Amino acid sequence: MYREHEPFICSVDVNRTRYDQLDVDLEGPKRVTDYTISGDGSHVLVTTVTEDHRFLQLWTFKEPSPVVPSRFSKGSNYSQQPSHSKGSTLSKPCSRCLSPGCSYQEATKLHTIACIDLSGLDGGSDKKEKVEEYRVEEENSIPVENQNATAFYKVNINCAEVPAGVADGSGFKRFNPEEQCPILKGLSAKAAFHIIATQKQDVKDELFVTCDGITIEVYSAFEEWSHLRSVVMKPTLDTPVFASNVSNALRNNLCSIYLPMRDRDAHQVSTWDIKQGIRRSSYTNLTYEQMENVNECATVSKDGSLIAIPGKHQVDIFLIATWTLATKYTFRDMEHSPSTRSVQFIRNEEIMVALDYEHQPFYKRNRGCILGAKRDSLVEEYMTEGCDTFWTPFNNPTSPRTICIGVSQSSLFNLEDRTEVEFMTGIAYLHQIFGISNDVLQQKIIQYISKYINYSRSGATSHGDVVLYVCDKWTPDTHRSTVQLWKTLLALPTGRWIPRHDMARDTNPLLRLLNKTKDNPDAIELAEVFINYCVLQAKIEKDTLFLLPIFQCLQELMDPKQSYAEATLMLLRDLAYLPTRDREAIMKQHWIAHPFEPHWRFWTTNPEGLDQYKDQVLNVTSAHIVNRPENNFSREIYFATFDMLWLRSNPDPKTSVVPDPFRKTGQYFLRIIDRITSDPTPRYPTVKCHSFGLEALDNPAIAALVEYKWNTIGLQYWLIRFLIQCVYYALVFAVVLMHIYRDDEESNMRNIFGAIALMAFSFLWIEFTQFVNDMHGYFLTVYNYVDLLAFLVPFVASILQLCSPDFSERNTVSSYSILFIFLHFGFSYNFLRALSMTYFMLSARYDAVSNGLRNNDFSIHIMLVIFSFLTVIIMTNVLIGLINNAYDYGDRTWELDWLRCRMRYVENAEITSYQIPAFRESRNYFPDTIYYTATTPQAFGRRQDMQLQLQEQEQEEVDANAGENRAIMEMFKQFQEELRLMRKEQIEVARLEQQEVYKAVLMVHEEQKRVAEELRKELAHLRKQRQQ
Repeated sequence: MYREHEPFICSVDVNRTRYDQLDVDLEGPKRVTDYTISGDGSHVLVTTVTEDHRFLQLWTFKEPSPVVPSRFSKGSNYSQQPSHSKGSTLSKPCSRCLSPGCSYQEATKLHTIACIDLSGLDGGSDKKEKVEEYRVEEENSIPVENQNATAFYKVNINCAEVPAGVADGSGFKRFNPEEQCPILKGLSAKAAFHIIATQKQDVKDELFVTCDGITIEVYSAFEEWSHLRSVVMKPTLDTPVFASNVSNALRNNLCSIYLPMRDRDAHQVSTWDIKQGIRRSSYTNLTYEQMENVNECATVSKDGSLIAIPGKHQVDIFLIATWTLATKYTFRDMEHSPSTRSVQFIRNEEIMVALDYEHQPFYKRNRGCILGAKRDSLVEEYMTEGCDTFWTPFNNPTSPRTICIGVSQSSLFNLEDRTEVEFMTGIAYLHQIFGISNDVLQQKIIQYISKYINYSRSGATSHGDVVLYVCDKWTPDTHRSTVQLWKTLLALPTGRWIPRHDMARDTNPLLRLLNKTKDNPDAIELAEVFINYCVLQAKIEKDTLFLLPIFQCLQELMDPKQSYAEATLMLLRDLAYLPTRDREAIMKQHWIAHPFEPHWRFWTTNPEGLDQYKDQVLNVTSAHIVNRPENNFSREIYFATFDMLWLRSNPDPKTSVVPDPFRKTGQYFLRIIDRITSDPTPRYPTVKCHSFGLEALDNPAIAALVEYKWNTIGLQYWLIRFLIQCVYYALVFAVVLMHIYRDDEESNMRNIFGAIALMAFSFLWIEFTQFVNDMHGYFLTVYNYVDLLAFLVPFVASILQLCSPDFSERNTVSSYSILFIFLHFGFSYNFLRALSMTYFMLSARYDAVSNGLRNNDFSIHIMLVIFSFLTVIIMTNVLIGLINNAYDYGDRTWELDWLRCRMRYVENAEITSYQIPAFRESRNYFPDTIYYTATTPQAFGRRQDMQLQLQEQEQEEVDANAGENRAIMEMFKQFQEELRLMRKEQIEVARLEQQEVYKAVLMVHEEQKRVAEELRKELAHLRKQRQQ
């Protein structure tokens, strides 16, 4: 209880009523479902329930709060407060409990206990009944003034007969003959405080109305309670059902002096006057749906004169006093036939109706309209809120049954609750209706979704994460609405989505959308919305966490077979120059990955500060604490992660454990033997670079990543492998020379051939492991063919030489090894073509052309002279143009080609670092994030180039569209011209046909004239003959 502008003055604990019979006998705690406060604030009627019982508790206060001219009521979810008082001297509230416990364990009996505090109540009754005494043992903790002030009543109503001794309709059997309280013996499962007057209400006129299913008892609830009247209703065999009708009527329909309710007859409703205690009128012409809704969904107007009863497709409004039909509205103009769920009077003369459309989506099903109560007209429509409340009737009274108390709303989001699926389904409905909503509703939808945008459960599926659920349930039908919603939401400050730090690929919403692009390419548009948001937030907040969903999907984004290659290219360009938030810490603790440079002046120190180099790539480590750079260091520091360069793959941890003897740093020989003799499948973590094109490699972040790895481990890997291959090449070359120039008495070279065979086998084994790891992509590059020839041919030659019985015999296979080794050492794609063009066209080797020159073949001489002049005059100009284009292209792309070649060596070096014992643990070369420096003009110029490229692409699209429009206009003009010519031809043909018809008619007319002339002549001749 609270006073206005003050702390609460007292509280009520419904589980500690100080009556052991009510507190101890129950298995579980009582839960408050409803409460009502009397007008003067002196009484509170609390409804509580347990698993098998329902109670009404009437609490009174010894020092009531100030009188207020109205009464208050509250629904479920009552918040219990501590039972002590703050800021007040009021004593604890005394329990005046009307506590009927309704047990449904026995279907045919209703057991009720009523606990009544007699202090302040009128007592006395002369009626004699058969009684059984029931004593209450009070605890010592109960105050003295409250002892012996409570009487307990027990009701045992048999549904088949009326209890004996009932005169005024009371269903109570009193167990305490000495304490009587007849004014409250008509108590049922529902009661209400009520004021008859609808205007200028006074708490002195407040009534307490209750019913036991047989009589309606009316009491004066102000100060000293007194019994006013009893409205006797004839008991029937259907008493419990009728009592339920009365209780529902008290809860919903009691207004002014009238109480409309469903009568004991299933086809009749009646109106009771609680002021005079009589039955005023009845009505029987209601439909079945309306009869069921009288006590559940019907509503009474504020002045108590009208009642609106919903039906299946209609709403009827009656005068309560006489049940005369005032107006009726039938929903026939709707697209689908709706069902009326609820009605409510608003604005005195209008009613608000909630409709339920069958076989319609959620957002189309929950709609309502406002009707005129005194005129058959539709005022306006509105959208209702969703609710999962339902009503289930039980027709068999002998079977176990339960009751539904309260309303369960599904608008709250609780991830550990069963409403999680319903909430996510509602999110999907909001996406459907967003595109067809007005601005106000769209703002409300955005405000609602932004409240739960970051709610997710660890390890949950799509139903435990809002963003993941939206991406997983994306469909082409809701594409436009979803894209519009998330574009607007993510652009607002309230729409700040934060990816989970433990996000995995199977719970990545961006990956879900990319998987949908295989069947629905439109899904990439929503993916681009999230990608642009993540990149923008990473630049604004300088946090790599926002890039985690993108890095996990780079393998799919870099797939050249997909249709979103342009979007990936723009993404890589956006990932350049990501600013870092730890500039000061980086400048204090960093280690620069310097490129290899010969230090000729060995007697001087080599400066290694940030301010001594232009473009630096560095790593943050606590092992290197350096002095802060000089004041002239003004370059910005940006970060890049190796997820942008490659994808890490971890093998089975059971097979990736290195044996103990190989863990020591110095046992490299045993490690090499283990590597050669082991299974070629990967036993250690591996990396695989993304499929970058030349345009994608034009990125300072990727260049910094490759440069860092090249300066730390890539150059060492390439140099060691190059030196080993040089030794291998030298051995093969020496063997060939010794085969050519040695004498027959020279000693054999078995050791050299054995070394060549061993080294060639090692290289072939490495190639075989590469083939096993990438069977489909191994033969896609021509370099691997040359590698196989360079290693396989010397290996075969060495084996043949070692197995030959005559070791001194020359092996011709080894001679061809020089050619393949030369190709492997300096291989070029266009080597054969350049060799043929140079040899056959420009070397003047006539023998390769024809042997006729020796026989004075003058035709060959003439052709060669003409060829020479054409070569000098024409081909030279052509070559100049080609060389110019090739130079321009090479000047633009040689750095990117060089970077791609380095990237291959860096990838192999990274894989090898996992295989060398204690190599990664002993060196600080393997961070997840590195940093690089650049000037502000460089970053600004990069952004300008990106904007220019975007403008060029947009202009190309516009030009393409314009070209398409022009082509369409030309086709349309051509079609119009063809249509005009066709019409002209049709008109000409019709004119010619008309002329032919006209000529034919003329000919017929002339023939008729000729025939007529002949007839006249014949008649004239006949007349002459007759006259003669």
